[in-house]
Amino acid sequence: MENVTEVINECVINVAEKFVNDPFKYFDEGDLHFELQEQFKKKYPSGPYYAHREYPLPVENFEFGKGKEKKSKTAWIDIVVTNLGDTVSEKPLLGIEMFLGNFNDEGLIAIGSRKYFLTNSHFTDKDALEHLKDDYWRLKKKTPNKYLLVYFLTHVFTRKTSGRRMERISRISKITDALRSYTKIDQNRLVIIETIYDDGIETNRQELGLPTLKSNIPTHI
Repeated sequence: MENVTEVINECVINVAEKFVNDPFKYFDEGDLHFELQEQFKKKYPSGPYYAHREYPLPVENFEFGKGKEKKSKTAWIDIVVTNLGDTVSEKPLLGIEMFLGNFNDEGLIAIGSRKYFLTNSHFTDKDALEHLKDDYWRLKKKTPNKYLLVYFLTHVFTRKTSGRRMERISRISKITDALRSYTKIDQNRLVIIETIYDDGIETNRQELGLPTLKSNIPTHI
């Protein structure tokens, strides 16, 4: 498993670098799932390990709580790594949940030769935390001791909202503080990749007077 762990870490680092260089080419979370899976396939083009996207996870009706009408449901884990081996059933070795969180003001943004028109995002720190809780709930069912959470965040604010500039800046830390506050998960398995743009110009926490983001790529999963 150590070898697979190292490969997954490599893949996450590669995807993180691509995201930081051009975050807005990833239109939704599925683009990131695909990117990570493709990176993994390059390492194991013919097995024995395989990265499944949207791995099915049966859910019983009682797990929804009292008063819920759903008789059954299937949830999905973003990516599950299995060992193809010689067996009929593929045993899940590692579960990965990913999140693309866009905390952006509306407007046109240029990165190099590319231009993007961003829609306004109404996501909050509470939304991000609820997403994390749901992600962990699925991982806990299938791969409770072998999992990774990879969260990609974009923050964009413009002069059009200059009156709320300090609110936008404080929101950057509120998001990560909320994610880091969830004590049920192993925080060493939560990787946060963050990009920040101020009126179309890439910036960082230090320039905005914010605490440094503590992010990590784990060496053991």
